[in-house]
Amino acid sequence: MYHRLFFTTLGVFLLSSRLLCAQDAAPLANANSLLQHGKWDEARKAFENLAKEPKYQAAANIGLAQSYRMVGDYEKALTLLATVRKTIDSLDLAAAEGDLQYMLGRWSEAQKTAEEILAKDKNHFQARWIQARIARDSGKLDLAEKDVRWFVREYTKASNEDKDITDTDKLLIVGQAATENARWKGLSDQFRFILNELYADILKINPDVWEAEYQAGILLLEKYNRPEAMEAFDKALKINPQCAEAQVGRGMVFLQQYELKDAEEAVEKALNINSRLPSACCLKADILMMSDDYATATKFLEKAVATNPKYELALGRLAACYYLLNQTEKVNALAKQVESFTSKPVNFYYQLAHALEERKSFKPAEEYYRKAITYGEQFPQPRAGLAMLELRLGQETEARDLLNKSFEADRFNVRVSNMLKVLKHLDKYDTLQTKHYTIRFDSKTDKILADFIADYLEDTHTKLAIEFGYEPKERILVELFNSHEMFSGRTIGLPDLHTIGACTGNVVTIASPRARGLLKPFNWGRVIRHELVHAFNLNQTDYKVPHWLTEGLAVRNENPVRPYTWSRELRRAFEANELMNLDSITLGFVRPRSQDEWMLAYCQSNLYVEYVREKFGPQKIGEMLSAYREGLDTTAVIRKVCGVGKAEFEAGYRVYLKKIVADIPPLMTKVEPEMSIEQLEEARDKSPEDLNVAAKLAEQYQKKERPADARKLVEIVLKKKADHPIALLVKSRLLEASGDSAAAKSLLEIAQKDNPKDVGILLALIKAYRDGDDTSKAIVLLEKARKEAPLDGNWLEQLSQIYSMRMELDKLADVLQERVLYESEDLEARIQLARVYLTGKKYADAEKAAKEALRIDVLNAEAQRIVLTALREQEKDIEAKVLEKRFGPPPAEKDQN
Repeated sequence: MYHRLFFTTLGVFLLSSRLLCAQDAAPLANANSLLQHGKWDEARKAFENLAKEPKYQAAANIGLAQSYRMVGDYEKALTLLATVRKTIDSLDLAAAEGDLQYMLGRWSEAQKTAEEILAKDKNHFQARWIQARIARDSGKLDLAEKDVRWFVREYTKASNEDKDITDTDKLLIVGQAATENARWKGLSDQFRFILNELYADILKINPDVWEAEYQAGILLLEKYNRPEAMEAFDKALKINPQCAEAQVGRGMVFLQQYELKDAEEAVEKALNINSRLPSACCLKADILMMSDDYATATKFLEKAVATNPKYELALGRLAACYYLLNQTEKVNALAKQVESFTSKPVNFYYQLAHALEERKSFKPAEEYYRKAITYGEQFPQPRAGLAMLELRLGQETEARDLLNKSFEADRFNVRVSNMLKVLKHLDKYDTLQTKHYTIRFDSKTDKILADFIADYLEDTHTKLAIEFGYEPKERILVELFNSHEMFSGRTIGLPDLHTIGACTGNVVTIASPRARGLLKPFNWGRVIRHELVHAFNLNQTDYKVPHWLTEGLAVRNENPVRPYTWSRELRRAFEANELMNLDSITLGFVRPRSQDEWMLAYCQSNLYVEYVREKFGPQKIGEMLSAYREGLDTTAVIRKVCGVGKAEFEAGYRVYLKKIVADIPPLMTKVEPEMSIEQLEEARDKSPEDLNVAAKLAEQYQKKERPADARKLVEIVLKKKADHPIALLVKSRLLEASGDSAAAKSLLEIAQKDNPKDVGILLALIKAYRDGDDTSKAIVLLEKARKEAPLDGNWLEQLSQIYSMRMELDKLADVLQERVLYESEDLEARIQLARVYLTGKKYADAEKAAKEALRIDVLNAEAQRIVLTALREQEKDIEAKVLEKRFGPPPAEKDQN
C-alpha cells in the first residue's frame, strides 16, 4: 500500500536558460515573458524576429531552443544551438547546449562543452552545474560534493559582501546545489532556508520564474509534505499553464494519495504538452504498474530511456517491469548497463526495489534496497525504503534502527517522522499472544476488544486453514490502533488512508471501531476475516496472488449474502455491457472511476470465485493458489487448473452472471440525476410540450417553496396526463402543505393504483398511512415492496419500526433477521433482534445476535447484558463467567466505583 516516490535526489531537471534582460532590452524581456507563461508559438515568433538582430542573437536563440525543449523537440533544440554556435561565440549559448546534452544522457559531450566554457570563465554557474550533475550521476560523489559546495560558498560570499546574487538562473542552481549538499550532509534545517528564503527571493526578483515554485514542490514532495507541494505545483501552473513538469508534480501528489483518476488526468495533460518528458513517462508507468499492466508500462519506460539512456528513474522502473514479467535476463542486462556509466547506481536499485515492493515482491525488494544502501550510505531514501519494507514484514525493531538513521540524515522527511511517531505510540501498547498471533493494543481503550479479537483470530484461523489447506508458517502481527491517524501512519506513513483495515502478509493493521477519527463503529469481525484471508493468500502464494482472487476470497469469507447495493450495480453493469473481465478488474480496485465501479470490482471478484467453485469444483481454488505460487500468470493458471482457455473461462463466467442477474429484481423506478431549476427552465423553454420536464420543474418549485409556480405547472401537466406520477406526487405535497392531509392521502392512493411501480409515490403513501396511524395499510404496502422491489427502498427499516411499535415480535424478528443479513454494520438491528429473542426466550438465538452486536461494539452495555443473560439461561455458566470477567462491572457499578 506504500506510495511510489520519485527519487529526485539523483534525477534530472530541465533547467530553463532564463533570459534576464537589461532594462533597455524590452523586446527580449517580452519574448522571455511569453516563454515563461507557456505561450510557445508566440514566444518562438518573437525570438525568431529578435535573432535577426546581432545584439539579441545569442539570447534569442537560447530562448528559441528552450521553447522547443519544453515541448519535447529536443533534437530540434540541440541542432539549433549547435548550428548557431558555429557563428556566435557565447558562453551562455554553449551552456544551454551542454545542459541539453546532459539532459539527454550525452555526458561526454556535455562534459566537453562544460570544460570549454570553464576554460574561458571558471566561475560560469551553468557550466559548473553541468559538471556537478555529471559527477554526481556517474558516482564520483567526492567530486560532486566539492562542486555543489562551491555554489553554496559563492552564494554565502556574495551575501557577506553585500553583493547578493540577483540572477535568477544562478539562484535556481544555488537552490538545487544547496539541496544536494543538505541531503548528503544531513543538514535538514537547510531545506527550510532553501524553501522559505532562496526560492522566495527568486520570485520576488522575477514573479515569472515558475521553476522556483516547481523546485519547491519537488523538495516538499520528496519529504511527503503533499499539501504544500501541491500548492507549489499549482502556483507554477498559474504562471505557466503549459508546464508539463508541474503537471507531473501534481500527478505525483495524487499518486501518493491513491487518487489515481486525478493522477492519470494530470499525467495525460503533461504528455499532451511533452510526450517525451521522461518524468511524465515514469509517472504514466507507475499508474499502469498499479493495475499490473507491466507490458504497457514497459513501453512508456522504454520511451523515457530512448530520450535519456542514463535516466535511472526510468531504468529502475523498467528493470522492475522486466522482473515482474519474468524476464530476469533483461533485469541483469539493465543492471550492467547502469553500472557501466555510474559507480554508484543508488537510484537505479532504489527505484527497482520500490517498484517491486509495491507489487509485494518483498524478498527481491529487500535485496535491492540493501544493494542501494551499499552503494550510497549517505543517501537516506534507500534506508527509509528498507525501513518501510521491514515494517510491512513486521520487523519493527530492525525498522526503528533504519528510521532513526534516516531521520538523523533527513529530519525534513514527513513520512519517516510519522513512522517514528507511530512506533513511539506503539511503545505504550500492551501485547497479547495467541498460538498464531501477536496482538498489540491500547489497554486503556481496547483491552476488552483485544480479548475478543484474540479468540476470533484463532477461530477464524482454524476455519481458513481447513478451507485453503494451508496456514502461514510465521506468527502474524496484528496491531489494533486507538486512532485512525495512527493506523494510517503505520500502514502508509501518512495520515489520510481511507480505509480501516490493511494486510501486508505478516502484518494486519486495523483501527479500533471506537478509534479517534472514525465517525461510527464498524463490524470488526468482518474486517478481521477479510484481512486474514489476505494474510493466508499472500503467504500461500509467496505474495503472487492476483488482486481479484484474494479480494474475491476475502469477500466470500466476510458475508454469506450479496448486499443489495452490489446487486443493483451488478444488474446495471450487466445490462449496460459494462462488466469487467480478468484483464480490467484490477483497475476497479486501484483506479476506479467511481465508488460504484470500486464496489462492482469486489462484487465481480467474489462471483469469479463462486463461478470457479460451482463450475470446476471447490478444490480448484486451492489449486489456483498453488499455481500462482509457481509464478504462472492468470492465463496459464486457468489452463492448468480449469483445463480451459481464458476466453472460454470468461465466456462461461458471463453465462454464470446472466443467471445471477436474472434473479436480481429490477428497480421499479429508474433513478435519474436531479436537475437544477435553471437547467429545467432552460429545458422547458426548448421543449414546452415535454410533460416530464414540466413535472420535474414543478417538483423543484415545490421544494424551493414556490407553491404557486408549482401548482400552476402541475395543473397543466395533469390536464394533459391525469396519471402523471411526478405531477400527482407534487400535487399531494402541495395539499399536505396546505393542511389537507386527507385529500393528499386520497390523491396518493389514486396515484398508487395508476402507478403501482413508482417508488416515490409508494414511499409518500406509506408515510401518509404512518402519519395517520393507519399502520395496517402501511404494512401491506411495505411487505409487498419488500418482496417485489427489495432494491428500491428502506422497506425493512420501516417495517421493523412498525412491528416494534405494534409489539408483533415474530414478524419483527423476521424483518430484523433480513436486515442483519444484508447490513453488516447495523448495530441497532442486531441489538434489537437479540432483545426480541431474549423476550421470546429463544436464548441460543439471543446469544448469537448479541455476539454479532459485540463484533461491532464490544463495549455496548445492552449487548453485554443480553449475551450474559442468554448464556446463563442456557446453563453455559463457565463461558458466562469468562465473559463477565472480561466485561468487568456493569456501567452503573463502574460509575459508583
